[in-house]
Amino acid sequence: MGAPVLLMVAEPWDFQSAYGRGRLRGHIRKIEDFGPQGGQALWLAVAGLTMGDQAVDTLRALALHPGDADLIAGLGDQRSVAVRLFGPPESSLRMAAAIRRL
Repeated sequence: MGAPVLLMVAEPWDFQSAYGRGRLRGHIRKIEDFGPQGGQALWLAVAGLTMGDQAVDTLRALALHPGDADLIAGLGDQRSVAVRLFGPPESSLRMAAAIRRL
C-alpha cells in the first residue's frame, strides 16, 4: 500500500486534471480482496480532482473486465490494468481508465 499510480482516463474522453489531459496521479490507500474468485478493489488517494464544485480525494477502482480481476498482480508486474473508477457514494462520478504503478 502507498504505491504511487498513474491513471490514464479514457472515459470521459475530455477529462483534464493538474497532471494533464486524461491523466491523474494518486497512491493506493487500501486493498480490498474479495477472495480467490472475486478479485480486488483498490482505494486510491488522489489530489487535484474536482467534479463540479466538489473536490474528490478518494476513488475506488475495480477491474473493468471480470477476467482481469487480479489488479495487484498486474500492478506488481508493471502492467497497465483496465479499471472502472467510482467516486464517493454521494457522487455520480464514474470513469474508465488504465492504471499502472509508477
